[in-house]
Amino acid sequence: MLFSPTKVGSCSATVLTASPPSSSFDWAVKVQHHNDTAAVDTEVHLLKESFDLLQTLKTDDNGLASFKLNTSLFQGSFTVKASVYKMYTHTLMRPHFALASLHLTEIQQTSLHTRTSSSLEVQAEDRPLVCGAQETLNLSYSIVGEGQGQLHIIYLLLSRGNIVKYGQYSNYMDTMTRGDISFFMEITPDLAPAVTLVAYAVLPSASVIATSKEYITTKCFSNEVFPKEQRGGEGV
Repeated sequence: MLFSPTKVGSCSATVLTASPPSSSFDWAVKVQHHNDTAAVDTEVHLLKESFDLLQTLKTDDNGLASFKLNTSLFQGSFTVKASVYKMYTHTLMRPHFALASLHLTEIQQTSLHTRTSSSLEVQAEDRPLVCGAQETLNLSYSIVGEGQGQLHIIYLLLSRGNIVKYGQYSNYMDTMTRGDISFFMEITPDLAPAVTLVAYAVLPSASVIATSKEYITTKCFSNEVFPKEQRGGEGV
């Protein structure tokens, strides 16, 4: 003989008040029988999603039990359940009271220092590049809201309409990634009077972000002029 699962009652939850910034919630659980009559003087258990017991109260004459939930005890997203059962109960093929659940997600407050979108930037000092020197060029990136996947960054150095140097950087990233890329560049006369760094990043979503910066170089000369060498017998 086959038996159908029978719901003999249910719990339903309603948020009454919430204290910003979401530090506590007042919420009421209503317990009623299958015929919609109030389940009076019935124990109701407030449980974490792992069925750890938080509180136990009894319903009043209207079948209501009110709870105050301190959300500072939790981090991130979590689920709270209200049930007439103190622990997990296998309800398949058994008469049972349905439980109520409330899912809460922590909202991070945005500040002036919190990035809400991905960025790629050139980190540079406000000075010209010195001719003949080995200079360090720096890129920084901050990737937000992309999920996991490959990040590809390509950079080009342009001078007088020509590509004089290029490179590529790849990294497998998680939900949020920050990092820096540095490379060396010898400042030669063919780069004067200016060189432009162009970089772009291909994100896991296939979106592209880009940045660029022009650097001025100090004066460079292809041929240095040296004093005329003296010949034998000259300058005597």
